[in-house]
Amino acid sequence: MAAPILAAYRHRYAEVADFAYVYVEEAHASDEWPLGDVESFAQPRTMDERLALARRFAEEYAAPAGALFGDAPIPVYVDTMANELERRYAVWPERLFVLEDGQVAYVSQPCNEYGFDRREIDTFLSRRAGHAERRRERLAEAAMRTEAEGADGAKKQALPAGEETGLEPAVAAAAAAWHEPENA
Repeated sequence: MAAPILAAYRHRYAEVADFAYVYVEEAHASDEWPLGDVESFAQPRTMDERLALARRFAEEYAAPAGALFGDAPIPVYVDTMANELERRYAVWPERLFVLEDGQVAYVSQPCNEYGFDRREIDTFLSRRAGHAERRRERLAEAAMRTEAEGADGAKKQALPAGEETGLEPAVAAAAAAWHEPENA
């Protein structure tokens, strides 16, 4: 079960990504493809049945996994009874996706007993975290340069429209004081 693994990624990369589960059809339904002595359930035939299994997953796996790290449970969503998500993205039995700006940026591929290569997803998210950290550092440096220039009486510089600082609130407030529009 990937719940503790995903909870660990969420804890480590919370500033880089949002995480969610999407509950799809049962991988090893007792009435279709039972897996030995492992607890399994009949394939849901109604949305109410699928929702009940998704709630059970949330209570038994998602919530305890988040609690391992002192975090809230990862939200659980449910595929349609027509299995639209599964059919479109081949998520059965398990896949990890990273979406950026509404587009799929990464899809895990099945490779081992965990269902995906943990090193690969960790590397992908780590790179994203590194990009975010470097961007925050560049913005902090720019804010400090602008503050120093402002102290010397130089013209104040404006941040480009819509620029997000990503800085701690106190630093962001200080930076905002020096990043007023040029025509102000």
